[in-house]
Amino acid sequence: ALKQALKLGQKADNYQLPDDAWHVTDNYTKIREQTLANHLDNGCQTLDVPDRMCDLPIQARAEYTPRPHPTQTSIVSLVKAVPETGYKPHVSTPYLYTGPDVHNPFMELPPGAIDVHAIVSLGRTYNDNDRRQLVEQQVGETNHREIQSSSSTITPGLGWEILDAFPGYCDGTYNSECARDAQNACLLYGHNDRRTGIGFNSYSGWLVMTIPAIEHGIIVVKVEDWHDEKDMTLTRGWTSIDNKGRQLLRGNYYATESPSVASRALKGKHPSLCDNFQFEFAIDGTITKWNLEQYTEKRKILQRTFESLTVLDDPNFTGENVEFAIRMTGCGDSTKVAMTLTHVYFA
Repeated sequence: ALKQALKLGQKADNYQLPDDAWHVTDNYTKIREQTLANHLDNGCQTLDVPDRMCDLPIQARAEYTPRPHPTQTSIVSLVKAVPETGYKPHVSTPYLYTGPDVHNPFMELPPGAIDVHAIVSLGRTYNDNDRRQLVEQQVGETNHREIQSSSSTITPGLGWEILDAFPGYCDGTYNSECARDAQNACLLYGHNDRRTGIGFNSYSGWLVMTIPAIEHGIIVVKVEDWHDEKDMTLTRGWTSIDNKGRQLLRGNYYATESPSVASRALKGKHPSLCDNFQFEFAIDGTITKWNLEQYTEKRKILQRTFESLTVLDDPNFTGENVEFAIRMTGCGDSTKVAMTLTHVYFA
């Protein structure tokens, strides 16, 4: 690709390429057209997701890293704050420093190698301030309190927390500022890969989100329901939802320990959830409740550790700024049962 670009530059007038030479829109359009033309043969329909998802552009928010523009593409970017306190789930691990790392000699080019970065840099003005500002914004999220009001009767809960996440700006680029915390034994490693999510249990209350637009009536969430009490910290010692008053949320557990990785893919009655378990979700204030049997039937295991729940599949449902909320109840006189929300897909 670099060789081809240099040849194009040699042939251009005054070595200046026209704007359209820098764009790949035509290539992307062809790829998209060919994909849509062959969607019946791509295996998508064999998955336990709405068939319409195979033909539509799907948007998503996630907590896994790396991902581009992590602040804007997180699930937290959709979350409504608790009105009284402004609380939102956030990465609480202290961030040691921001800015460029010290020089890493292992990143040096060997003698005689082509310096691609130097060549590309000649064609644009690179301003790193945008990245720094975003990092500083994320670093300050621990103390950020944004008061939001809502006319909905569904109130954001206090017991949601981001579990096991790297602090920083984890976008996977060579100059990402990720995992710069005291637990990192090699700060120059630059490791961005983390499977994190927003943790919740029966005392966490509602996680309330605003989805910017639903055009095709699809919402699918990816959850992990094999977590246990040691993964949660906010709700330790709580005796009710949001730790307000006492509510009877007791049940008989099928297991007191987290299932192994192998058991996560088993069908049938779920080993880590209690008899009285309920998964609840609300779309624009309309609440749907699934008991353990219904949840187990709706839960689709697309591959190991990938559990999806289709909460909306209605081609007639459209709207902007759609309120979407989820919670679990019924397993709560201790916090031995916990889940995480890792992805929200919508179209």
